[in-house]
Amino acid sequence: MVKQGGFSLIEVMITVAIVAILAVIAIPSYERYKVKVNRVAAQSDLVEMGTKLQQYLVTRRSFIKDNGFIGLADVNLTNQLPRNEPNLYTVSLNVTANTWELVAKPNLGTPQAGDGVLVLNSKGYRCWDKQLTTACDPSAITNWDGR
Repeated sequence: MVKQGGFSLIEVMITVAIVAILAVIAIPSYERYKVKVNRVAAQSDLVEMGTKLQQYLVTRRSFIKDNGFIGLADVNLTNQLPRNEPNLYTVSLNVTANTWELVAKPNLGTPQAGDGVLVLNSKGYRCWDKQLTTACDPSAITNWDGR
């Protein structure tokens, strides 16, 4: 009788079990990584938006226009972030005559939902807290790394 080469059923089952265990560990880790990457992209876009707002202020010396305060459209900015992913955050702009604050809230039904609100203001202060569903108060000691 000639012995045939190949894998036994037990060997195949063990291999499948190992691959399944690795998938159970890797997939949630990858999902958390994607959420973090999207948050960092939105933070980068917020900084660019802040730069445009500062340029507007330097050019016009105020955020006041004829019928009130400016909005995002007046500075050619969108209210959806990040630019490379559609509709993960909705941005609102709060302005006074010479200051501004950008607030990016994660949209419901997206991977970012429940990841906290991003805030950046005209002083360069920023804050983010994953536990908060409302905007945090940026100060000199807050930042975007959650500490």
